[in-house]
Amino acid sequence: MKLKKYTVPIIAALCCGILPANAEDFTYDYTDGALYYSIIKDAENCVEVTKCNNPPKYLVIPPMVNIDGVDYKVIKLAEESLVDWDHRLEYIDLPNTIQCIDNSAIQFQTIKHITLSENLEEIKPWAFYACRQLKSVIIPDKVTKFANDSFYGCSAVHTLVLGRGIATMGHNAVGGCVWDYKECIYDWSVLKDVYSLNPVPPEFGSFCTTFDYIKDLDAMILYVPEESIDKYTEYREWIPYEAESIYDDHAWQWWTVFKTVKAIPDLFIVNDDTELDLKEGQTEPLFSTMVNYADVTIYSDKWEYDPMVIKIENDQITAIGEGETVAKRIIATSTGTYESKPIVVKVKGTSGVELPVVDAEQPQPGDAEAAASAADHCFFTIDGLPAGSDADRLAPGIYIERDHGKTRKFIKH
Repeated sequence: MKLKKYTVPIIAALCCGILPANAEDFTYDYTDGALYYSIIKDAENCVEVTKCNNPPKYLVIPPMVNIDGVDYKVIKLAEESLVDWDHRLEYIDLPNTIQCIDNSAIQFQTIKHITLSENLEEIKPWAFYACRQLKSVIIPDKVTKFANDSFYGCSAVHTLVLGRGIATMGHNAVGGCVWDYKECIYDWSVLKDVYSLNPVPPEFGSFCTTFDYIKDLDAMILYVPEESIDKYTEYREWIPYEAESIYDDHAWQWWTVFKTVKAIPDLFIVNDDTELDLKEGQTEPLFSTMVNYADVTIYSDKWEYDPMVIKIENDQITAIGEGETVAKRIIATSTGTYESKPIVVKVKGTSGVELPVVDAEQPQPGDAEAAASAADHCFFTIDGLPAGSDADRLAPGIYIERDHGKTRKFIKH
């Protein structure tokens, strides 16, 4: 069977809003509307994602696509494949079929979180360049090289986990200094915690500075296997070299750049957020990843917080009432209890909502006395829409109660 390959001319793509002005023509074999796929010639029944078109806020890439009755496995993100110049994309969930993320595949994006494939083998240079809202990076065990500039300019990343397979560290792989056009300042990295799971310390490349432009390099903490602390902290001579240009002033780096080195705990938790500002009724995804380093037995896994302020359920956080609370994830295991770093959550009330004016003299269904009573006491949604006067008939949620001219929050459980 001969498959038909489609070509999108640049003019048509621009008119349809598929590509930015600096894009080039591209071909594809299949599209589901949001993503375009191309068949990989040297891999049996495999495709790569080549472009995206008006992706949703939360993008879930499928593990398989069906082209003319044949199933194809999605194994690669091609160069600039998920570059969304309208910046709608905030969360990406990759299937475990993905093996490679190509050069600049997701650069310059506003993504806040990405779930990487367990079978990922390669992240190429500039793959996540300047994704300045990304907060944590967990590299799977099958990746062997932390490539040059792969996460350069991801200034909001506070936690980096390097899988057991990482053997080589690339230049400017993380950290980096990117110009902030809004603040007119250079945006330095806030990286604080680095976990290297490989018992053998990964080697730094020649003239390589992996951790560059870190805001507070001395405050960073390196976590390594307990039996390998001596290997990671073994002194090696710093090797400067004669720069070939005024911009080429870095030097070779080693793990001793970290002032504090600790043993990796049997289990640790990586929360994306350290602070959250929400409004009553607002629900947002909550990303908290458990890394079971020693493969311990889990007895319980729960969150602690003030239930009058927030609710955490099914990887989502919902603002319940105005106030402030600290949320911590606590996991009890066969080797002890482990806590996440706290998340400070502040919830604003709905006092700014403009309530509709109820005219008590307006004719109401039923007798006049009941109508007047209903007008004096009624409920509204947090958007200001009328919800009736009978609390028993309200659906569970947060409402604004108006009672004889006074307003207050009302929660129906």
